[in-house]
Amino acid sequence: MGRAMDQVLLQEAVELARKLWHAYIIEPSDESVQFIVDTMDPQNLSLIGTGKHELYVNLEAFFAGLERDQEEAQDITFEILDEYYEPRAIGEDTCIVFGTLWARERPDRPKPLLVEMDTRFTLVFRREGDRWLLVHLHRECQCPSPPLPRPPPDAYVH
Repeated sequence: MGRAMDQVLLQEAVELARKLWHAYIIEPSDESVQFIVDTMDPQNLSLIGTGKHELYVNLEAFFAGLERDQEEAQDITFEILDEYYEPRAIGEDTCIVFGTLWARERPDRPKPLLVEMDTRFTLVFRREGDRWLLVHLHRECQCPSPPLPRPPPDAYVH
């Protein structure tokens, strides 16, 4: 592959990553789920999500988790406030796309709390013929740490 071709393929991977996140976060329809599934490598898929239970070693495990997640988020719609994607070739037919995604719940009515996700991610794609297949996805939320309790003023006096 020539240098210009590398950049074209990497930009295709970035666009695919963007479409995957939008399908998953903004448009959780049957068509979006089918698009996501069609993009995944059914033989080599692994996914790591933000929850303790979100460690999927194959497509079947991911489906079970996706179904559970969609049930929990039925009444929630999101908007993406900011997104950043950076591609890197890591082999002749493999690349990663990493970046950040900031999404927030779009309320239909006023709520005391809104779901907000400030996420970092890495996607690994493998080229097969004229398309990219998702081989691995890892995402984590950048959750703020709770403030540490302040020690009493005389805690360090001996």
